Amino acid sequence: KVINKSIQAKYKARLKDGYTKDDIKNTIINSVKDEYHKETNFQYLTPEYYSRSATIDRFSQSVESTTETKTWSVANHLKQQEQ
Repeated sequence: KVINKSIQAKYKARLKDGYTKDDIKNTIINSVKDEYHKETNFQYLTPEYYSRSATIDRFSQSVESTTETKTWSVANHLKQQEQ
């Protein structure tokens, strides 16, 4: 699925704000572990949600931050969580 230009611009703005790609990646990893998001069946975890600085601040330093260099995707992460 392609992320539209509006959302892309928001991610570029977060990077200009000083956030790193690892911060965004850790935000995604940690937010899928959050009980609220599990209870709501992950319906609010959208590309736009992850582009918010408040979301990155909340989840990027949570429980398990990672700086893995291997290829990573949300689909692969969710698949691992199911196992």
